[in-house]
Amino acid sequence: MKHYVFALIFSLLCPMFFNAHAEEPVGQQEETYVDFRFDNVDIKILAQLVGELTGKRFAVDEKIQGKITVVAPGKLSVSEVFPIFASIMDSSGYSLVEQHGVYRIVSRGDRLTPVVPVFIGGEDLPEYGVFTKVIHIENVRASELRGMFAPMVEGAGTGSSLAAMDGANYLVITDTSESIRRIEKIIKEIDKPDMARVTEIISLKHATADEMATELNTAIAGAAAQVALSRGERLQHRLQAQPQSGVATMPFDAGVVPAPHSNSLILVGTLPQIKELKKLIDKMDTQPVSGHGRIKAIFLQYLSSEEAATSLNALFAKTADVPNRQKIAIEPSVASNALVVDASPQDFETVKALLTELDKPPHQVMVEVMIAEHTSEDGSDLGVSFYAGGTPDEGKTLALGGSLIDDEQNSIVNQIVQGVVPGGLTFGVTKGSYTDASGTVVPRIPALINLKALQSQSKFNILSNIPLWAQNNQKASVNIVENIPILTSTIQGGSGTSRDVIQNIERIDVGIKLSLTPQVNPNNEIRMTLNPSIEAILDNTDSGLTPRIAKREVSTTVTVPDGETIVISGLIREDSVENESRVPILGYLPLIGKLFTSRHNSKVKTNLLIFVTPHIVGDSANAKAIQKMLTEKQLETPWPEKEPERRGTDRAGQQNPETKK
Repeated sequence: MKHYVFALIFSLLCPMFFNAHAEEPVGQQEETYVDFRFDNVDIKILAQLVGELTGKRFAVDEKIQGKITVVAPGKLSVSEVFPIFASIMDSSGYSLVEQHGVYRIVSRGDRLTPVVPVFIGGEDLPEYGVFTKVIHIENVRASELRGMFAPMVEGAGTGSSLAAMDGANYLVITDTSESIRRIEKIIKEIDKPDMARVTEIISLKHATADEMATELNTAIAGAAAQVALSRGERLQHRLQAQPQSGVATMPFDAGVVPAPHSNSLILVGTLPQIKELKKLIDKMDTQPVSGHGRIKAIFLQYLSSEEAATSLNALFAKTADVPNRQKIAIEPSVASNALVVDASPQDFETVKALLTELDKPPHQVMVEVMIAEHTSEDGSDLGVSFYAGGTPDEGKTLALGGSLIDDEQNSIVNQIVQGVVPGGLTFGVTKGSYTDASGTVVPRIPALINLKALQSQSKFNILSNIPLWAQNNQKASVNIVENIPILTSTIQGGSGTSRDVIQNIERIDVGIKLSLTPQVNPNNEIRMTLNPSIEAILDNTDSGLTPRIAKREVSTTVTVPDGETIVISGLIREDSVENESRVPILGYLPLIGKLFTSRHNSKVKTNLLIFVTPHIVGDSANAKAIQKMLTEKQLETPWPEKEPERRGTDRAGQQNPETKK
């Protein structure tokens, strides 16, 4: 029954299509016109009629149900039938999908992508139908275009789609050919070089990069409503923005990135956006207002302001010639131990952060330095002394005499009187006694002979034991000296009684001098540069001649663990001395002359030893512990009860104990 009704309707409509031009001559049938007006006709019947008229093949999905009414004034040519039919299908929610020469009529709500043809780039689309078009975007972001076109393509239930590939910057559209051509026309107008996002670097003269970038990015962010805009809406905002002459319009989606090392800004956006940003930067990058300048002070706790200023100025001088680098000037304030810094706020923060790292409590080092001499003497002392006399009685005459070669032997008689035997071989005669003025009974010694033959011994002499405190990497020194005059020159002038003598005297320090520079490394080891020096006068200056001065000096660098002791040795001096004293005339007589002669021969080897013990002082508690240790050492140090025999005078003024080996 259904096929019968369809055939009946078709037989009634066909004469209506063709009768309008049946009477025209054959030579004038250039175009066929039909009456394309329908009232509530089934979609499938309409598709069959259009196929008969145009020669195209259609396939109607079984799910498609409905009727269509077409109102057209006048008659249409056959060539106009298919475009009108495609428009009717599109407006009714259906799409024509061409596949292998057959147009499928499908619902717009179906997923069309797997079945529609794909066209790339400049390929021309067919006039009608649903297709997929891949479009390459040159200047703007594909994702921004997708946000703008999505409402036009992805309507509810249309089955069309729109995708963006930001990596390759492609836009993929699935829609009717008419809709795709409309979108391509818009893209052609939008996708221009002026709309491309570029990058530009702007150098600042007065402002700092971080602060300027923060202010600009805050302004770019705008109000919360603008932040919520989609990418497509932001693109529309860029297209609609028309800056006024002389007024900088804030770009909405531009970006500003600071580059602190060069005090520059990296601007990201379209050319018009960057142009507007540069206008804003020119207005903001100005000289600071008076009273809010670049000069500030930094107070130091441990560093010396002079040393810090010298080091920092030398450091920043190396970057003074770098383009767009602002000058940094630093001056020390010695009275307040501060630095006066003339720099931009950004550079000032850099200087301040650097000084924070450097201005820390330095290590303290306490160094125990003991300087000692080990003397080995190989010598002899040979001589004869005698005395003859006594204590005369009242009214009598008594002859006295003797031979005392050495001044030190003046006390021989006194020692015998007191019951003390002097050094060497001594014998004499005593007879009776007497009482002196003080009431002391004194023996009478008419004759006394002393033969002196002694051998010298070795000894260990501590010249100095110094605890010296020093800061890390700072030189410390101590001097234990005697300032003596030295005759440098004599000028004589005139003659007779008017003769003038001018002597130039120079005073020098002679004694023990020590300087050291400690350096503490992370392993709690102390690297020390030591320079001890010991000077002594060899000759007596009573004659007015310039004295001979012996000097022993060490200059070395050693590394010692905390609390360990090292010994520096090797300064050995050898002196040979031969002294002979005679009694005038008698000392030169043959045979008996030796009785009036005293000889002293010696060969002295002196080895200088330096004992060094460093201690790292970390805090006040550690310092107190070290101080207590030093005090206990001084209390435990044994000192001799009596000063041993010494020859000559220590002209350096150093009265040190000597201990015999």
